[in-house]
Parts: sequence; structure tokens; C-alpha cells
Amino acid sequence: MGCNLREDFHFNTLPEIQHWFKGGAHLRNRDRLLDIFKYLMPDIKINNAITKPCIIARTPHKKPYIGQLDQGLFVAAGGNGYSAKCSDAIGKTMTHFVLNHALPSAFPPGTFQPILA
Repeated sequence: MGCNLREDFHFNTLPEIQHWFKGGAHLRNRDRLLDIFKYLMPDIKINNAITKPCIIARTPHKKPYIGQLDQGLFVAAGGNGYSAKCSDAIGKTMTHFVLNHALPSAFPPGTFQPILA
């Protein structure tokens, strides 16, 4: 289980990310996440619970990147903390984009435009 918390860390450099994965700061949210899990699934008996650090990437427009980067090179990257629950829709949208060279008609052109820095 994972979730976004107000206390989430935001990283700006590779050394900060490396420290996050090597350190134990993620453990400070373990009990809170376990309490949320118990609230959501009160009938499940929990014998053991572990936590592991993870990170998410946020895009400037807060939507996934779905588009073409170069001839024959496409990207579909979820991010923003919602890619797991949206993965099917992201995949279907990307498939439509690759096959039709455009987003499905429900989305204005550029909605998921990859932004390269």
C-alpha cells in the first residue's frame, strides 16, 4: 500500500534521492500507514508489516507524459502519484496515440505533452 501524505519529502537532487533510499526516514510513516490499512480493511489479520522507500515523479502539468519524442520513439510515463491506478488508461491512450498519431478525441491535442528540460 502506498499513499501521498502531507509530510512527503520532495527531492531536487540525485544525492537527496540516494540518501532517501539508503536511509530510514521512510519508517516514520509506517505506523500511520498501518493504521490507515487497518481502518480500510479491519477484518484482515496482520502478522507482519514492512515498509520500503519509494519515490514518484511529478510532471509540470500534473498529468502523465504520453507522446512522441523522436521518429519511432514514444513515451508513456505515469508519475504524479497516480500511475498505478491509471496504468490501464495510460496504456490504452498511448496505444491509440501510437496507432493514430493523435490522442483520443476526448483529449485536446497537447494534453499529455512530454516536456523535456
